[in-house]
Amino acid sequence: MALCLVVALSGAPVANGLPAQGTCKINPASLAYSPGYAQLVVAPDRRTVYVAGQVAQDSTGALLGGADPAAQTRAVFGNLRRALDVVGAGWADVLHWNIYVTAAELVPVFRQVRQEVLAGVAPPAATLVQVQGLARSDWLLEVEAVVTAPRLLDCATLRRRERPTVP
Repeated sequence: MALCLVVALSGAPVANGLPAQGTCKINPASLAYSPGYAQLVVAPDRRTVYVAGQVAQDSTGALLGGADPAAQTRAVFGNLRRALDVVGAGWADVLHWNIYVTAAELVPVFRQVRQEVLAGVAPPAATLVQVQGLARSDWLLEVEAVVTAPRLLDCATLRRRERPTVP
């Protein structure tokens, strides 16, 4: 699909009928908030979405899954699913994952849960790295993603899904 950029009579750029926008940073209420980064960043093309690294925590920051690698991996995929939902995307829309695991023994667990979650959808391009640790010592893995949204995204609409008060 070609993106047509025109200038309306008001002089404001318009792309496919929507006002032009720059980079859009979103912190949806369904994901944990951190003052240091945005959970989702929509690129100026309005379809490319960068999803911050997701870990096994709920929207309040509490650990999910305890020390169980499979449970943590399911929690991570749950957070990725919530991020995809915000932009109307599905697993097939994920272009690339960066996967960080704290031990090589976690790789087969990750792959098994990924296969269950994707349920027949081909996995995206990926980089998997073993790291010494993550930001919290009880997190076993982290996954960040690049997604292409199935439609043009409007930042104003996405911001309605943010937390009521974001510092």
